[in-house]
Amino acid sequence: MLLQIFLFIIAWLIPIHTYASGPVIINEIMYNVSGADAKREWIEIKNISSYRIDLHDWRFGDSSSPNHKLVNDEHPEYFTVDPQGLVVIASDIATFLSEHQGFTGHILDTIMNLKNSEDTISIHNTDNTMSNTVNYHSSWGGNGGGKSLERVNASSEQFKESEKDGGSPGQENEALFPISPQTEPSSSPTLDTGDIASARIATPVPHSSSTEEERPASSSPQFGVLITEFLPNPDAQGDEWIELHNTNTVSTTLAGWYLEDSAHHTHTFSTTVMAPEAYMITPYHESKIHINNTGDALSLFNETGSLVSKISFEGNAPKGQSFARRGDNDWMWTTTPTPGFPNIFTIPVPKQIHSTQTNSTTLADISAMEVPASQNSLPLTQNKSSNHTTSPLVPSLFFGLFFAIMSVLFIKKFI
Repeated sequence: MLLQIFLFIIAWLIPIHTYASGPVIINEIMYNVSGADAKREWIEIKNISSYRIDLHDWRFGDSSSPNHKLVNDEHPEYFTVDPQGLVVIASDIATFLSEHQGFTGHILDTIMNLKNSEDTISIHNTDNTMSNTVNYHSSWGGNGGGKSLERVNASSEQFKESEKDGGSPGQENEALFPISPQTEPSSSPTLDTGDIASARIATPVPHSSSTEEERPASSSPQFGVLITEFLPNPDAQGDEWIELHNTNTVSTTLAGWYLEDSAHHTHTFSTTVMAPEAYMITPYHESKIHINNTGDALSLFNETGSLVSKISFEGNAPKGQSFARRGDNDWMWTTTPTPGFPNIFTIPVPKQIHSTQTNSTTLADISAMEVPASQNSLPLTQNKSSNHTTSPLVPSLFFGLFFAIMSVLFIKKFI
């Protein structure tokens, strides 16, 4: 009896983190090839779990049907995908292999008709539970130029256009490196003369989309000031706020700069000077800018009215979570708001252990999916007041050991 109580306490104490997606995610999408699309479209899926998965009776879904069967009678072994393994799902295997003659990975066939403007695609397991869905848009890239859309990393819902023509089927995505090339300059600001960066990002639950724009730093370091985090739906007694970050190594004067929301409410800064690499918080009681919980746009303009930074989102803002910038055009909700500090990304921890493998992800899985750390892209559980990475397993193991010792002492006393 004591042993059962002990095991129950240990199971209750050790948390399991989960992602919104199941164990298999859509990792790459070739929706609009160069030339005719017939028989040439494909996607790549990835097993992000720590266990092997059998894809027999799984289904692929697009706008025409959510129930396309996966087949490969010649190689049934391709239905088995190892942890972190990749499988290509093609509209025609023969056509795919003729255009990717060096491909040696797992491949399955299905009915596929991907729209070139935008589409919603999904992957479903044997009991028709959705493991992952992506609503892609041609503005993300890969629109007829021979390149695919690649997921930035397994813990992100962001996709970017592939570096290679033809994409990278069966290989790790090129977009993985670097994760955040323009986040925090290590010595001096990098002047980028490219166009305004723009991407639509599908973020974790609640389902949202966002668009970020940054004005390139052409002749002045002032364009290195970014909107990096905001809290639209605070807990009771809390206040909404917007965070700015000066990514430059020189001070920036914000006199005459102003914030604006989608309803054109503005807040103008007076003589504020941001120190190098400093953060600044503008709370609602000062700005009077109310961020809508169902979607809004926040823009930062300089004294001449030029756009410096902009972020917009759609979807419901979760209570007490901030929307934070993790990298270049990469935002996500986090349960750890960090106003005035580098962003930390954590996800809700369920109160009960989930035994269903199709929609739960263990702490070990998350470690494998963790984004490489940068100055503004920290490990998921790093505490902002410490340089050491903390883990929820530490206190759990401590209490578990304590209860084990007490149980042994109790048994010895009465035997």
